[in-house]
Amino acid sequence: MFDQQQNRVRIDESRQSLVALQSDLTAWLEKRRLDDVHHQYHTQLDSLEQVVGSALTELGQGLGTILSDRPPGEVYDACRDFDVRVLWLRRVWDFFREKFDQRDDPRLRPVLKAADEVVWSCYRPAFLRALVWSPGLDAGPAPLPFIESRYSPEAFPRELVPQDLKRDVDLTFLRTHLAALPIPLVRLPTTCVEAPWGLIYLAHELGHHVQYRLLPDRKLVDDTADLIGNEARKISPAAEESWRSWSREIFADFYSVLLMGTWAAHAMLELELRGHAEMSKPRAAYPSPLIRIYLMAKTASLLGLTVEEDLLDGLFALSDGSPAGLEKEIADRVAEALLGLKAYGQTLSYLSSHAADQFKTAVPGWRDSLLGDPEPQAAMTLEAARLATAGTVAAWNRVGGEADDKERSRRRERLRTRSVSLIAECRLPGQRDAPPEVDTAGLGKGLAEALLAQNPKDLETPGESV
Repeated sequence: MFDQQQNRVRIDESRQSLVALQSDLTAWLEKRRLDDVHHQYHTQLDSLEQVVGSALTELGQGLGTILSDRPPGEVYDACRDFDVRVLWLRRVWDFFREKFDQRDDPRLRPVLKAADEVVWSCYRPAFLRALVWSPGLDAGPAPLPFIESRYSPEAFPRELVPQDLKRDVDLTFLRTHLAALPIPLVRLPTTCVEAPWGLIYLAHELGHHVQYRLLPDRKLVDDTADLIGNEARKISPAAEESWRSWSREIFADFYSVLLMGTWAAHAMLELELRGHAEMSKPRAAYPSPLIRIYLMAKTASLLGLTVEEDLLDGLFALSDGSPAGLEKEIADRVAEALLGLKAYGQTLSYLSSHAADQFKTAVPGWRDSLLGDPEPQAAMTLEAARLATAGTVAAWNRVGGEADDKERSRRRERLRTRSVSLIAECRLPGQRDAPPEVDTAGLGKGLAEALLAQNPKDLETPGESV
């Protein structure tokens, strides 16, 4: 026979699940902050604490509305629903916790330390310069790199909810209440552990983050689509829609050339290389590999950078030849137009701190020091990590040309260990503060309110049963 005492015990069980999550979160944050000797993740950890903490507070108030004098069936139903909501909030925390905790893995730690520096080197300059014209600019925390067994890198700005969080939950619910993630993310493939020259793809992914965040209300996303669509329409009205649909990826490629020079195009050709017939086929979000690499090379050329003959020769040899006709004409116009794309009245070339001389002197210098003796010495400047990454790709380009298998393997391993260590050490000292943050406490409160309002059955993972 159920009575109020049993109801109180059941309510207390649900309260313990809330207390356990708070305790686990507190202990984890303490450990992460102790490990964060450079205060590198200060803003990200604070944001996550505020989101989950405020959501826990709100859920605790919801638990207080379950009264023990109600019929036991109603009490147990209400407690069960509450438990599901707490478990879902734990899933949100687990999603981010796992990304941070990769830094405890001795195999992943070195490349993630290097990735952190490349992210900061690629992300920070545009916001730092833009702050002169927009003092209240909200850059938010820098994206957090993590490694996953997926083939391609991918960016998750705060507006884009990753599939791992949305696959089991109603999409409308997520769009409304997780419209801004507490921490933007960028995914790297596991291949970067053994081939750290793949860190160069971070420049493309950080281009997505910058495009979403640099201007309010995603205005730079819209401006880029308008600019590219208009240039395509001038040549062929029928081509406008396709080029608009490619605009976000074209912007990210453009931004990667600003940050990494022609070596961004070399690396993208490695990623895009496919069967002969496929090189000229466009995709939903991308132009054809031929046009994509041609655009990057054209951009580099317009910026005054050296476009190595082997890049275009290799590209054209692996496709049906160089772009021709309307495609080439549109690509040429788009490349020129992108150089005039502005935010706060300044070109993206200026805001990104692009300097052609760096790719003529600094990058070859990093390449030669990585391949020679003695050990290369790190530079503590904001641009050093990205330039050292470009130098790593240039060095790998030379190592890959070694005909002797054993010698190539030896040089490859030497470059792998040297480059990861060098890039990780190319960091500015001091805490990495961010401009004003989003209302993370409000985000957590809204998330909890949404969880309380949502039908618990919609929050359950399909296939769960007793």
